[in-house]
Amino acid sequence: HEPRLKNMVYRRLGDIVLVLYAVIWDKPHCLITVGIGKGMVLKWEMDEEDVIQDAFVNTQTIFPPQVEDWTFGCWESGYGKQVFLNPLKPLPLVGDYQGYSLTSRRGDNGAVAVCYPGVARNISALFADDFYIMFTSVREAMIHSMKGIDPAFMRTSLVSINQFRRSEEFLTNEIYCYCRQKEEFRMIAEH
Repeated sequence: HEPRLKNMVYRRLGDIVLVLYAVIWDKPHCLITVGIGKGMVLKWEMDEEDVIQDAFVNTQTIFPPQVEDWTFGCWESGYGKQVFLNPLKPLPLVGDYQGYSLTSRRGDNGAVAVCYPGVARNISALFADDFYIMFTSVREAMIHSMKGIDPAFMRTSLVSINQFRRSEEFLTNEIYCYCRQKEEFRMIAEH
């Protein structure tokens, strides 16, 4: 959607574009947002990067990140949907083949939660490793320790999942990783 991005405020993450939106209305089952254009930021007399960083902090406050553990029937036991980084309910992350769903408390556009300030750094600390990110939709991302899973297997799974995804839910067929030493995201190049 390159032509639509020309006047929008956004940041690229590999082949994914994170576009700045403002929440206009937030009620259960009804979230209304509006894209923020470059002209608006000029009127605010602010730097685009500062606005994006402020937006990440605001979004993290309004829609806190959550990690969901899909093992042991968590949908029945209530173990899932723990608020990530909650000191009262820490969620240990197992560094094997097991994956976790990362989203926001709201769920809408929850895949961006991995970009919230400090989230990727804290996930890698909990894994004690770099980690893979598989963006399964705009709503969530699956995270895996690099110790336990092959990115080629993840890519095959992601492509299979995306075949049934509506276009407005699709983000990418690429697998990403977070490198904790460099504190950066990168797309895995192997195909």
